[in-house]
Amino acid sequence: MASIASWIYDKPLRGNYTFTHDEVAQAFPDMSAGSIARALTRVVSKGRIMSPLRGFYVIVPDEYVLRGAVPQSFYLDDMVHHLGRKYYVALLSAASYHGASHQVPLRFSVMIEPPAETTMKKTAPTMTAPKIPIPTLNRLDMDGGQYFRVFRYSTNIPQTITANRNTFENVCSFAK
Repeated sequence: MASIASWIYDKPLRGNYTFTHDEVAQAFPDMSAGSIARALTRVVSKGRIMSPLRGFYVIVPDEYVLRGAVPQSFYLDDMVHHLGRKYYVALLSAASYHGASHQVPLRFSVMIEPPAETTMKKTAPTMTAPKIPIPTLNRLDMDGGQYFRVFRYSTNIPQTITANRNTFENVCSFAK
């Protein structure tokens, strides 16, 4: 019986550069889950495969072994199909792919379909006022463009107080 490493090295000969953990488990039904995980970890540490997603592996072709990674366009279709989502290459990455970009994209942009909504009701988080007084910072906006900062103890949410020069004394006496 062949080893997992030889099974992996034979896949590119058939044109397959990606595989999943489930495919390995189906190909080697007599091996335990722990021994499969250890064998895959050994091959990953050698740099011959990479795992961009848990349970999804990409075989690194010889031309990318020194880099240690494969371009996303090499395995993107298989990975998103494994996730069961629809996608498209977007923005500057799509323009570069079609030869219409004005510069080389620094990131590979992909738009994927959002996950399906669950039937569970989402409850809004409730906020309560703190039990002890905390110092808050209120900002006074003056007509003359001057800013005065007044510290006071409060259990309320900090608010911006707008005042003009005539009511400055009233506001300062309020904040004490």
